[in-house]
Amino acid sequence: MADGAVSFLLQNLEAFATREWNLQEHIRNGVHNLKRELRSIEALMRDADAKKEHDHQFKVWIQEVRTEAYAIEDVLDLFRLHRDQESVWSHLKMRHSIGNLIQDINTRLVIIKQTKERYQIMVSTSISAETNAYLNVRVAPLIIGRGDNILGIDEPKRKLVSWALESNQKLKVMFVVGMAGLGKTTLARSVYEMVKEHFDCHAWIIASKSKTKPETLRSLLEHLGCSTEGSNIVILMHRLQNFLQPKRYVIVVDDLWVKDVWESIRLALPDGNNNRIIITTRRGDIANSCRDDDSIDIHKVQPLSPQWAEQLFYKKAFSRNGRCPSGLEEVSKSILQKCDGLPLGIIEIGKLLWGKRQSTYEWKKLDDSLESELRSGGGLSDIMRVLSASYNDLPYHLKYCFLYMSIFPENNPVKRRRLIRLWIAEGFVTEERGKTLEEVGEEYLNELIGRSLIKANEMDFDERPITVGVHSLMHRIILSVSQVENFCTVCAGPEGNLADKPRRLSIQTGNFDVSQDLTCVRTFFSFSTGRVNIGSNFKLLKVLDIQSTPLENFPSAITDLLLLRYLSLRNTNIRSIPKSLRNLRHLETLDLKQTLVKELPKAVLQLDKLRHLLVYAYNMGSVVEFDAVQGFTVPRKIGAMKNLQKLSFVKAKRHNRMIQELKNLTKLRKLGIVELAKEDGNSLCHSIEKMPDLLSLDVTSLSKGEPLELDAMTNPPRLLQRLYLKGHLQRFPKWVSSLHDLVRIRLKWSLLSQDNPIEALQDLPNLMELQLLDAYTGTQLDFNSGKFQKLKILDLEQLKQLRFIIMEDDTLPCLQKLIIRQCNELEHVPVGIDGLHHLNELHLCDMPEKFVALLKKRGGELRHLLHRILRILSYQQGHNLPISEKREREIMVDPEITGGIAASTLSFLLVKLDAFAIREWKLQENIKKSVQNLGCELRNIQAMLRDADSKEEHSHQFTVWIKEVRDQAYAIEDALDLFKLKQESVWRRLKLRHSINDLIQDIERSLQNIQRTKERYRSMASYSTNAGNNTYLHVRVAPLFIGNVDTVGIEEPTNKLVSWALEPKQRLEVMFVVGMAGLGKTTLVHSVYESVKQNFDCHIWITASKSKTKLDILRTLLVEKFGCTITQGGDVVALTHKLRKFLHNKRYVIVLDDLWVKDVWESIRLALPNGKDSRIIITTRRGDIANSWRDDDSVDIHMLQPLSPERAEKLFYKKAFSRNGRCPSGLEEVSKSILQKCDGLPLGIIEIGRLLSIKAPTKNEWKILHDSLESELRGSGGLSNITKVLSASYNDLPFHLKYCFLYMSIFPETSPVKRRRLIRLWIAEGFVIEKGGKTSEEVGEEYLNELIDRSLIKVNEMDFEGRPKSVGVHSLMLKMILSVSREENFCSVCTGSERNLSEKTRRLSIQKEDFDVSQDLPCVRTFFSFGIGKVKIGSNFKLLKVLDIQGTPLEEFPGVIKDLLLLRYLSLRNTNIRSIPGTLGDLHHLETLDLKQTLVTKVPKAVLQLEKLRHLLVYRTKEDRRIEEPTKAVICKGEWAAQNESGAQNDTRARQSYAVEEAGHCRTSKRTWGELVPLN
Repeated sequence: MADGAVSFLLQNLEAFATREWNLQEHIRNGVHNLKRELRSIEALMRDADAKKEHDHQFKVWIQEVRTEAYAIEDVLDLFRLHRDQESVWSHLKMRHSIGNLIQDINTRLVIIKQTKERYQIMVSTSISAETNAYLNVRVAPLIIGRGDNILGIDEPKRKLVSWALESNQKLKVMFVVGMAGLGKTTLARSVYEMVKEHFDCHAWIIASKSKTKPETLRSLLEHLGCSTEGSNIVILMHRLQNFLQPKRYVIVVDDLWVKDVWESIRLALPDGNNNRIIITTRRGDIANSCRDDDSIDIHKVQPLSPQWAEQLFYKKAFSRNGRCPSGLEEVSKSILQKCDGLPLGIIEIGKLLWGKRQSTYEWKKLDDSLESELRSGGGLSDIMRVLSASYNDLPYHLKYCFLYMSIFPENNPVKRRRLIRLWIAEGFVTEERGKTLEEVGEEYLNELIGRSLIKANEMDFDERPITVGVHSLMHRIILSVSQVENFCTVCAGPEGNLADKPRRLSIQTGNFDVSQDLTCVRTFFSFSTGRVNIGSNFKLLKVLDIQSTPLENFPSAITDLLLLRYLSLRNTNIRSIPKSLRNLRHLETLDLKQTLVKELPKAVLQLDKLRHLLVYAYNMGSVVEFDAVQGFTVPRKIGAMKNLQKLSFVKAKRHNRMIQELKNLTKLRKLGIVELAKEDGNSLCHSIEKMPDLLSLDVTSLSKGEPLELDAMTNPPRLLQRLYLKGHLQRFPKWVSSLHDLVRIRLKWSLLSQDNPIEALQDLPNLMELQLLDAYTGTQLDFNSGKFQKLKILDLEQLKQLRFIIMEDDTLPCLQKLIIRQCNELEHVPVGIDGLHHLNELHLCDMPEKFVALLKKRGGELRHLLHRILRILSYQQGHNLPISEKREREIMVDPEITGGIAASTLSFLLVKLDAFAIREWKLQENIKKSVQNLGCELRNIQAMLRDADSKEEHSHQFTVWIKEVRDQAYAIEDALDLFKLKQESVWRRLKLRHSINDLIQDIERSLQNIQRTKERYRSMASYSTNAGNNTYLHVRVAPLFIGNVDTVGIEEPTNKLVSWALEPKQRLEVMFVVGMAGLGKTTLVHSVYESVKQNFDCHIWITASKSKTKLDILRTLLVEKFGCTITQGGDVVALTHKLRKFLHNKRYVIVLDDLWVKDVWESIRLALPNGKDSRIIITTRRGDIANSWRDDDSVDIHMLQPLSPERAEKLFYKKAFSRNGRCPSGLEEVSKSILQKCDGLPLGIIEIGRLLSIKAPTKNEWKILHDSLESELRGSGGLSNITKVLSASYNDLPFHLKYCFLYMSIFPETSPVKRRRLIRLWIAEGFVIEKGGKTSEEVGEEYLNELIDRSLIKVNEMDFEGRPKSVGVHSLMLKMILSVSREENFCSVCTGSERNLSEKTRRLSIQKEDFDVSQDLPCVRTFFSFGIGKVKIGSNFKLLKVLDIQGTPLEEFPGVIKDLLLLRYLSLRNTNIRSIPGTLGDLHHLETLDLKQTLVTKVPKAVLQLEKLRHLLVYRTKEDRRIEEPTKAVICKGEWAAQNESGAQNDTRARQSYAVEEAGHCRTSKRTWGELVPLN
């Protein structure tokens, strides 16, 4: 758990450092040292957690670390409090300054580490008892047979046995899902034993967390009696497939934890023959994610019923006769309530009680002490081990979220929305691109539910939880963890003094008034009905939830809680809110629901971070009233609260100005309006049209008779899901019928007469609930055939004229619940009700006795029509259900990506250091020595990075270390540039406090500290990470086993390649199949291979992965594929001869899949005899390898193309809508947008389609995925397989190309980049290194060509010479490198929602309307603007090297540019500037000046001073304007550029002279490379 504390603390530190960029130097250094230390600690904890290294020393150490993490959080909050209110600082009686506090914590961390190291040397431990105990509990059901533990499973067992034995000619899979201890293994074992004799072969394997995919496959092969030799996973899968192919089999995979393990097994399983797979898992999220076709079912194991639970308990506790003695019934009932139907708990507690005296006292003592018995030394520790395995398996960011459930009392349901808002206020939820915090929080909750840790107590009609909770025994476990981790202190009895420095308090007792100092408390809950005194000792409180306490007045102390984010006074009797509430500037949620507050003061408008404002009360009477909701009055300028997402219920009573202000609340997700006057309806409609993300709308008119005028809305929020309209509708609003995502609509007192609401709503594709209350005055409702396809709940109330309801065949196919209330004229039960096959509830409320008599169980004339309905209720004065509220909801790159980037950074830096040392050879001796030492240190680090990169050694610790190295590399670059500025006389103006020597020595010390930190923590844990490679391998081998399931659009290339393979030519022919990752090269070639292999004497398929050597591949060919015997230690030459001899006189076809290295193919080529019409097919994403063989006429290249739009759509619909492959109405637009991002890439189409297939087909769900593709592509996202495949190409790049490729992340998606522009930018950045005899431009062109050949950059447009004019990257690849770029601090892209930027930002890409940054950004080297708004470049970009603001609305040359003395690249293209100032001559480093398509017609003489200028572009193509040459002799040295009106460009090589004539003068100048600008 300490890793969670450290992780959240690191986020706070990052935000703190960014926000408080102007801290004093010593404080800033202290913060940076803290971050470095904490990152190393966090990485060690994650690696140790992966290995389950939790000995006693480690536990003591992490407790100490957690304490220090909390201390750091205290310091940060105290500083924030000091900043918000200066006078509070003295009241807190701090004995140290902020700097001293940080220094104290740093010192304590060092002592903690030294202590751990000292004692770790003395003893080495290995703790495995916990694992053994867990395994003991797991395997017990496999050994004890039926025993005494099998009760209450007869019904699910019968169901599963029937499923296993039913005749079905294809492979079927059943996931048996449920929380730990429910008896999944017991049930599956019982089924397995009953059915296994009906199959040709059977196997049971345990897929524990510690097993890799090869180990699991070997275990399965061993159980089936097959050979387990070999380590190649592909060979093991083929062996399993070949063995099972002719057989009918049943296999049980017990205790599955990892999706990849199942997928690797699934690929090897042949279909058909009535085969069955049963998988037990507590990971329901895995089961749901695999449910992409009808061959997979899920059986959710339920807790035992009270009767079965009691029988099992008595059987275990009273084994003699299984009967409870008199006197123990009450305590037995209490214990059983805590077991909550969990067989493991019932059995273990029963066993423990069996050995105790049968007295009320003994049993009550156990009942009261269950929590302590569950701990590691207690009598129920086996329960703890089994249940806690689920908790331990959680990713770190979910552990705190789950522990939060310990705050709530046992058996206390928690509202979904409340829980998510609390997580957000605590800082547990990290915002992801394209998603709100609420949406991310909802995903966290769904994952915890999917992992069987949190249970849904009550479900909404759309299958989302309304309230959640945890099992009683699990609650006791997390209470223990929470207490140990000092996460929360629960006061449930007569506690005296509280624990030292509690972080969270949960009061579950009577009155609470604490006198001790509690300045460390961040969260305070009260669940009691007693009084709670909130005093001045909660200064740092962030969450205050005291709902339902007996409050009469707003507690004045609350307004002093300046850091408060969440405030709930729900269900109290407070009547007003003070103006001083304005002080709570951090407040995000204000919950005053069910209070007496009717008006908010204007001061609330200053709460600009407020997201949820809930101020209303329900009239909870049993009879539905028009004014059931009591709203509140808001200030007129409510539009100032731009972050509001939820606002309800606002009184609109003739407040037209306020209604117009609502249009500024563009982030609203839920809006509730009451007392709306008719004349304000149009204004409200216009405001709502400005709320694109609105999900829920609730509007009530001024009175029952006041019409609701809502017809003016022509462009309603397209994501609207819930609509509540209360009031008279003269016409049914036409826009409602266009709401594709609408799932619920409630119309009350609408009194529609002409417009039939049924006709208007029947075609809505996602409508699940419809309520009509006094909404229609007609006499008949017709539900037509084929309509209301998803409606689950139909509620018809107070339809006073209604006489008949007609339900035709095939209407309402999903209806589950029908409510009819006070429809007194209804003469007959709905006609056709007997055809509603899923209807299981019928509620008749306040209906005439005559009507009810027709349906009575005994003697009812029409009772037979209801024979399918399980529950029929008739009652008087039923109350209406409360209105449901709207739905609510780090950036990490996979570690394997980061090593190469750090190496690249160092490489470019070393080039700069060498150049610096050569240029500044007159440096003082001490500076020169420092530079040399620094260079030596960096070269050693670079060499290690490259070695590690080749071994792919990327643990969490390693990743942290290379990030720190990268930061120091950037610091060195800063020092060099600052020194350069010193030469330009700006040194003093920058107010630097160190000499260049001091800076370099500081950096060198930092590098040494980083290295020592790495070695220190490395000594504590050894690690090996290869999960990423396993997943990549799974995606690679999938096409070899799944056949042509996902193939669309490959018929033509398949036929072409088959024809090539079978064409007689009497020689060996080779075909390279080339294309970017994910295009389907392997799928295509496998299809060809299967079609032709029988026509050859021998055939073989081999995967040539990057990790395989030439020797490995030759051995694989000879031994594992062709069955040859080879002697030990054979070299490449010997194996080559042996392979050549084996293939001699044979006609063979060989597929070499996924080739990465040219040498590998060349060594195999030497071993292949010619002739006999043999064929070699090679798949590769490395087009440069294929092109290098193009001079051999026996070698052909097939360039695989993306799918056409038609075929891409067909494949996408096939995966996303597997039932019929057709896109539902309303999803066409978002589908088209998703397909545009897939850009014809089959891998992207298939993976995104699969992910969408398990989501609700609504615009909102699909839009969320569409907007958050970048986050889904990350390590733990639903599309991480795409990243693993695509990133392999990036990881394979040589270091000098990684930065060049990452540069594409600067440009907006679908924005073509001109070839010349890109190369000039690379040069300006210093990425291109000159080679002998070649200019930088020529080298840059080679770089670009290699990236194109490697299928990373694509050509958008070619010129007549076959060279690219413009280039780009695939949309999904762009999203991947955006993540890498952000993580590596390569570039910050601002698209509109960014807050403060990191002070260390290196490159800025502005892609939004206006940009004006006030914070200091001293590290920015590159600035781009792609927006059409204004961009303000201030004096805070002193070290800028690249400035590209083309297309911005500039009228004058920005004066600040003259101060950018290090500028190399300046583009003001497509702006309206008219002149260039003479001060441009100060930019002595400028290499490119692009003024194309501006109004500039003359450049000043000062341009002659730009002796490094290589590209001068000053012309307009339409008006054919020319620049005037200055009157001096030589305009500039370096390269020139010219372009005629047609755009054709003529490049000329070095040392060619040009004559330039102007005003009768002739000037000649030597140019190094390039073109001539046309001159007047």
